[in-house]
Amino acid sequence: MNVSGRMNIFSPPSLSKLFTQFLYAKAMRSKVAESNPDASFGDITKIVAKDFKNLSPEERAVWDDRAAKDKVRFTEAMANYSGPEDESDDGGGKKKKRAKDPNAPKRPMSSYMFFSTKNRERVKKENPGITMGEIVSFLQLIMDN
Repeated sequence: MNVSGRMNIFSPPSLSKLFTQFLYAKAMRSKVAESNPDASFGDITKIVAKDFKNLSPEERAVWDDRAAKDKVRFTEAMANYSGPEDESDDGGGKKKKRAKDPNAPKRPMSSYMFFSTKNRERVKKENPGITMGEIVSFLQLIMDN
């Protein structure tokens, strides 16, 4: 929050708070999914977030402690991590994208691509005014049956 008491939308939230939420969500997601079998992924996330906000200070302290311990573990692991080997000869910096050979053969078309190429015009003629997305969905239905 800034001096006026308003939240600054440009400042990132505390990473330790976010990490605590991630740990809590990871632990509770399966339990919430079991108790709400018809809930979508987004609904489960909303339920877990609401439960996290409603934690008592004692329960929250347990999750904050777990997050702090895992942060120490991560920091120690990163101290010993050297990263992947860089094969470039330029001494660092960004890796250059490998140049694509214009004479390289194209990948073979999938059976769906052959099918849709052959039947797209027929579907357009049979269903005037249909959008491209609807054509793709219709072709997928035809191919699946």
